[in-house]
Order: sequence, then C-alpha cells, then structure tokens
Amino acid sequence: TDVVTTASSVPFSALPFATATNAAQRLTVTTNADNGYQVFVYQTQGFVSSTGAEILPIAATNSAPAAWVVPGGQPGAYGYHAGDNSLAGGSTRFSANNTYAKFEQTVGEVAYGAGQVTNDANDVVYRVEVGNQQAAGQDQTSLVYLAVATY
Repeated sequence: TDVVTTASSVPFSALPFATATNAAQRLTVTTNADNGYQVFVYQTQGFVSSTGAEILPIAATNSAPAAWVVPGGQPGAYGYHAGDNSLAGGSTRFSANNTYAKFEQTVGEVAYGAGQVTNDANDVVYRVEVGNQQAAGQDQTSLVYLAVATY
C-alpha cells in the first residue's frame, strides 16, 4: 500500500496525477456462530470535497467487480477490492487481485466465513486515481461496515 491507515481513517493526502494510490484496512472477525458471518460495506455519501467537487467512483459493482479502469471522461476515480477470495455462496468474484468495485449507498459483501472463527482476517484495499482535470480539494466520504453473524 501507499498510505498508512488507522482503524477509523484512510488519509490519502495529496494524490499524484495519473497514478493509482492504494490503502488498506484489515477487518478481523471472531464469532461463535455455527453458520459463520458476512461483512458488508456501504458509503454514506460520495467522495466529495467541501467545495462540492467529487471524485467519481469506478463503474464496476460489488456483484461484478472488474479490472481497475478510470471511466472515460472522468478526471479521476475511486473504488475497493475485497481481499476475501471466497464470499457467500462460494462466489469468487474478487479472487483476481486486480478486481475493483465502486462504493455504493447499498451494502456490498466484502468478507465471509462459513462457521465459527477466531481472528479471521480479511483486507479491504482502497484505490484512488486522479488526473490533472480533477478539481482540487480535500475529498472525504464515510464508510460503514456491518458484521452479521448467522446462527
């Protein structure tokens, strides 16, 4: 990764032009639920600055992640990669390392465990890339993670 994160912050700081910048956070789950758990994420707003300028998301979704591409006509983009190679139902949609999805205001699954686990760790990788046409500003968003145990 290119950025040091904390449990509650991903400070990208100044971003270089036309270069993807990566950060990650590790999600660790312990549960005694016989049928395991799922972790979901959603964002509360877009990646917006105080001036209203926004870094738009990539086009790919959680249900169909794709290789990193800044959509044509956009001055920048952001998204995430779920580090859990096997999600609920056996889905391997994030198993390729270069697969990303956009954050949305609806939940998307980022981690799964089939049974009781202790300290089951999965990384979520965040990626941002801006061009010289991206409006300057201190952009921010808030993400919410939901861990759901299945008994």
